[in-house]
Amino acid sequence: MFEQGFPEYFSTRYKEKKITLSDVQNTLNPQAQIIQYITTNEHLFIYSITADDIRFLKLDNKKEIDTQLARFLNMVNNPTSDVETVRKIGQDLFDQLLKPIGPMKENLSIITDDQLSRLPFETLSMKDAPNQDRYLLEAYRIQYLNAASDLSEMSITKPMSKIDLLAMATTYSAGVETPIADTMRAGLGPLKFTVEEAKNLSETFGGTALLNEKATEANFRKYAKEKGILHIASHGVVDNSQPLFSRLILEKDPEDSVHDGNLFIHELYNMSLNAQMAVLSACNTARGQLASGEGILNIGRGFFYAGVPAVVMSHWQVDDLSTSILMKYFYENLAEGLEKSKALREAKLRFIAEASPNKKHPFYWGAFISMGNDSPIVRKGPNSMVIIIGLTLVLSVILLLRRRATTTT
Repeated sequence: MFEQGFPEYFSTRYKEKKITLSDVQNTLNPQAQIIQYITTNEHLFIYSITADDIRFLKLDNKKEIDTQLARFLNMVNNPTSDVETVRKIGQDLFDQLLKPIGPMKENLSIITDDQLSRLPFETLSMKDAPNQDRYLLEAYRIQYLNAASDLSEMSITKPMSKIDLLAMATTYSAGVETPIADTMRAGLGPLKFTVEEAKNLSETFGGTALLNEKATEANFRKYAKEKGILHIASHGVVDNSQPLFSRLILEKDPEDSVHDGNLFIHELYNMSLNAQMAVLSACNTARGQLASGEGILNIGRGFFYAGVPAVVMSHWQVDDLSTSILMKYFYENLAEGLEKSKALREAKLRFIAEASPNKKHPFYWGAFISMGNDSPIVRKGPNSMVIIIGLTLVLSVILLLRRRATTTT
């Protein structure tokens, strides 16, 4: 039934991928490490894979970890929680989830399972020395994978002759005389900084910015297939009772009787997109219902199964202003040629360095993660033959002008 309803999703999710541990190790550079978590009712298993080493650990304290994890997640996504308590619980989780592995490489690729899929590991803390601790963000570059086999596709980018950005954003204030802006990108109220965010990003990368009444579902369907980067700054809504109806809320064209302005997960499953990356600059786009054998059914997953190899998405409701600042830094780093996870890490570090004391809380910077293909955003180089022909024509013109000048004199 599921296969018939969503054939593209089924084909992508269950297509056979034959890959060995040796294949995985061959994809890793000396500074890279994969850490995979597998859970059962009673135990937590950890695989650690580097280019020259494989380790397997079994933890017997899963229930204790689950309890601490629940407490940590309740605090880290609450901007009024005590930062020192967040750090203390985050350090306890680090000691249980990562410290047993031993010394780790600089670049971590993490594959999560069960409730750990809700955790942005960057927000955990580690103690370097007595009275000296720091967030994992400050020590490691972290990306997330759906499976180790994804690494075999890391070098497979989608070169495009032009990396256009499709940036869609709306303030949701049409027809409201004196809108009171939401500070969070949750709910359905007006937003103040989404349109400014989209404008800035389109100026950085070029492309199309569809703002306010133009940020419709119909326009997404019209333009998304041809764009290299998809950026949506909007409200995101999670439907835990019917996860395939979780959605991004765009504008509805009043003259369009077909599209309702909601971009649902189940609609994405049968789309075919060619983008290198989708950035879901909205609340809770990494959240959703945990499904056995499926992981989290979130909005980001819909973009993966539509063919997008990399998705940046959020673990909780995000602050409107802080998100617009973080995205600005992120795209500036991408434009410099940084890998996606590095671009996001550097953006977060800059945000923390420049933020006021109350905005240094991980709530403001820790929600977004980079999952999937980590390659820099690339564009297809110009055809070498075209370059040769162009240079030949230029030289021919120069020689002709010189001969004419010589003849005249």
